[in-house]
Amino acid sequence: MLAFCLARRYNKNLIHIRSRGFRLNKARNRVVRDEICYYCGEKSSTKEHIPPECFFPKGRKVELFTVPACEKHNNAKSKDDEYVKVLLTTSADLMLRKDLSYVIDKSERALERSPAFKATVLDDPEPALVIFPCGTSIPSTSHKIDISRLLNFFNSFARGLFYHHEEKVWKGSVEVALHFLLRPDAEEEDQLMNDELLEHYDRANSHGLNKNVFYYNFVTVFDDAPPSKILMYILCVCLFDKFKVSLILAPGPDLY
Repeated sequence: MLAFCLARRYNKNLIHIRSRGFRLNKARNRVVRDEICYYCGEKSSTKEHIPPECFFPKGRKVELFTVPACEKHNNAKSKDDEYVKVLLTTSADLMLRKDLSYVIDKSERALERSPAFKATVLDDPEPALVIFPCGTSIPSTSHKIDISRLLNFFNSFARGLFYHHEEKVWKGSVEVALHFLLRPDAEEEDQLMNDELLEHYDRANSHGLNKNVFYYNFVTVFDDAPPSKILMYILCVCLFDKFKVSLILAPGPDLY
């Protein structure tokens, strides 16, 4: 059974929330030899796109930004990037999205080129129905999802967004709430967590010029009790205007 991946809960009556301003430093898109990797803090030798460049349709790669990276934390995650992109873009949720046809077609071709990759993405098929808003349905199949690859992907994603905003490496853990995988029969506590996190999404005031592909809100949560301190950061990410994921970064006492 797919679990709703979130361990931390907070009391909304004891906090106040501030959306962070967005800054885009064009100079940061150049790899500088004395810059450090966004993930591990070691010397960088390349750059990493956030989100991966392959997620964007041809001619729509606007406001792509990069963070400095070492070889390990750029190339080593490329297979997870491709897995997540193909997993999402071949889902029934996007089958009628003409604006994403270029990316969807590339994903379909990637499956056909590699039988081994296709077996990984389309693992353990079971009969399913796709139900349209009008009420009609068509037969389809569901597949087992490799949760560990999703978590690895969004862990790196969170660290990249944090580095882009704060210009420093996130040294703590990242908790991932995969809203699009929450089961209808989830426990009440998970449902409440899900609903509270979704309240932070604000598409109209989010960052990202291609919101049909990627947008996010960067939220900082403060403790109201003096002296005010940061309780956590919440990165509200939405991919392809459909798949919402909350990334929670809670500082430990040794981080700040």
